Amino acid sequence: MKPLLTIAIPTWNNLDQLGWCLKSLFKYTEYPLNVIIVDNGGKGEVKFELDLGNNINNKLPITVIEPKENLGWMGAINLALKDCETEYFCMLNDDVVFLPNQLGFWRVFLSNLDEEKVGAVNPCSNFVAGAQSLMFID
Repeated sequence: MKPLLTIAIPTWNNLDQLGWCLKSLFKYTEYPLNVIIVDNGGKGEVKFELDLGNNINNKLPITVIEPKENLGWMGAINLALKDCETEYFCMLNDDVVFLPNQLGFWRVFLSNLDEEKVGAVNPCSNFVAGAQSLMFID
């Protein structure tokens, strides 16, 4: 099935949390998606880890982009956006962890973009150091 969603994940010297993010993404969600990791000013550690097979994803494409310098979060997102070929694009922090029983997360999330008047959806923090929830504003 052709991917409908690209998830861009900027990272900078955060290999452990990125690993948790990717493992939970692939284990607890299900959707035809691409993942683009921007290793901001990295030294190839992300690509090395993925090449070693530490990436549990054998079914979803992961692209690692390695700019020569740290572009910052938004610069990394802009770089990933240039590589996006899907209808939907999601910006994700490298410290996000998906919880069990979230298989339908992306379907619910993206279903809100089917309405013509909605151009973007974002999370609402109701407890910054703990649980997060999505709030859809009409």
